[in-house]
Amino acid sequence: MTDIYQYIELKGRVSLLDLSRHFHIKESALIQMLDFWVKKGKLTATNLTTSVCVGNKTCADCHSCSESAFLFYMRNH
Repeated sequence: MTDIYQYIELKGRVSLLDLSRHFHIKESALIQMLDFWVKKGKLTATNLTTSVCVGNKTCADCHSCSESAFLFYMRNH
């Protein structure tokens, strides 16, 4: 769990999907680990669905991306 926190600290903001791919851990297991840090006040979880998807569609119009691609974790200051 410390490695995950340090990785987020290094990157600044990381999506759940990227964390899952980097650490080779299922998203459901990662959420439980990340919730530990959120409850401790060390991380914040943010859903960033206002980005622009490939093909110039807004994310509200598109359903081809995984929700985990828009769930980001970042270190609290």
